[in-house]
Amino acid sequence: GYVSDTSSQAPKNIAGTVIYDPYPYFKKMAEDTQAGKFQPAKLYSFGMPEGGVKLELNPSYSVAEIPADVKAEVEKVEQQITDGSFKVPYVATGKGGS
Repeated sequence: GYVSDTSSQAPKNIAGTVIYDPYPYFKKMAEDTQAGKFQPAKLYSFGMPEGGVKLELNPSYSVAEIPADVKAEVEKVEQQITDGSFKVPYVATGKGGS
């Protein structure tokens, strides 16, 4: 899944969804506006450490199908991303998304 929880669309196939939370974006834009620093077209970027992205595992699939050691590793890496000890590499794609 991607952007919002899509588990209900394929509950036996979607292990998890990357959830985007717009709140940090809107909060920062409001703060910038209030401080007189808002800039149209400014790029705001919030990942896991800032609360803009999270992984939501599908309880209908993940609980039963993903081995406990794999779930534990996922949780460990999520924590490392959040605390900054693991940097997710940026992988640029070529034309056509490949």
